[in-house]
Amino acid sequence: MMAGIPLQFIYPPYAPIHLTIVTATIISQILWLGCPLVALENALRAKYDPRRTYTGSFVCHFLKKRFNITVSPLVIVIQLVLVAGISIVVLLTQSTTPQQS
Repeated sequence: MMAGIPLQFIYPPYAPIHLTIVTATIISQILWLGCPLVALENALRAKYDPRRTYTGSFVCHFLKKRFNITVSPLVIVIQLVLVAGISIVVLLTQSTTPQQS
């Protein structure tokens, strides 16, 4: 998500796509308390090795597993909202800037 911010400057038509992706991610975090793909991942992991499944957010789980950092899912949502805000500002700035021919 963070890489999408500079990409909006390099390739301006990407800005609405990035905003759509960030918005969909925020909505899924709020409605389903995580990404629906995590449920699919855990279902597939359970078929292979049930001990490898986990609960909660993918990001929270792997930050804890790899770096021993505990992060609240609320922090993830707040960061996503900040990324969405920056993306909106970039999109609005680019749409009001006159295009050169």
